[in-house]
Amino acid sequence: MLTDREQSVLKEWVANGGTLVCDGATGLFAAKDMEKRGDFAVADLLGVKYAGTDFRKGHTVYAFWPESWANKAVMQIEPSLDNPWLFQSYIWRDFKDAGAVAVASDGAKNAVEYDAVLGISRVGLNGAKAVQTFADGSPALTVNEYGKGKAYLFTSLAPMLGHVSSKYECTVNRYDFWPGVRETYETLAREGMSATSKVQPVDVLNSPDELELTVYEQKDGNRLVVHLLDRDESRTSLDGVSLCINGDRPIKAVYRPGGKPLALAGRTVALGKFDVYDMVVVDFE
Repeated sequence: MLTDREQSVLKEWVANGGTLVCDGATGLFAAKDMEKRGDFAVADLLGVKYAGTDFRKGHTVYAFWPESWANKAVMQIEPSLDNPWLFQSYIWRDFKDAGAVAVASDGAKNAVEYDAVLGISRVGLNGAKAVQTFADGSPALTVNEYGKGKAYLFTSLAPMLGHVSSKYECTVNRYDFWPGVRETYETLAREGMSATSKVQPVDVLNSPDELELTVYEQKDGNRLVVHLLDRDESRTSLDGVSLCINGDRPIKAVYRPGGKPLALAGRTVALGKFDVYDMVVVDFE
């Protein structure tokens, strides 16, 4: 749903150098009454023409939502653009159903798996280029040059919901993402930062997929606070993870709050063994 004002702001932002990433239902509904439009509200920004949305029959999809503080209810999802639960609920699958998978590839032939049961929009290219395509040649991910910036469109309605969940909860401990999903988003994020001369503050090395990393920069810009949370409930500790501090700012010290400075090897520090959660502070000169 996009208002006229939101459309204008997005277009101006991209034209001035922003990198925008959208999914396959972006702007298809009017903001006031949810009335379905005949095309994307920002079709000129995306450089495509909307031609409908397909929903493949596949494994049952469920959604949980709290009915009260004491219990939860479950509802079976019948994916459709007319079903508001498609947009409002948390989705989980207890196993990966091959019938739900739509495989796309990029120019380097890297496979990316999207959830076709949750919907994939058909689009015609109207200035945009296909970055990824499905086996039938239809676009899976497009990019359009707009002013000084770029606008990407995933034709999948829910590209980040291509995963298997570990528990029957709204917020699960672990998401087993299908091949290529996270890697595609990482590529877009790094490209967006590169376009504005930004650098990802840190990278983790020798990290399992389930390690969640959160980085905060303090207001003076001279300190990073890094939180690491292991979401694999089967593990009691992690060992061998290292932190690489990117950029060229001179590093004064890396330490745990209240602890001694950790040994640096260039711009990399070994974190040693920690249990479930760790916190590291990076001070710059």
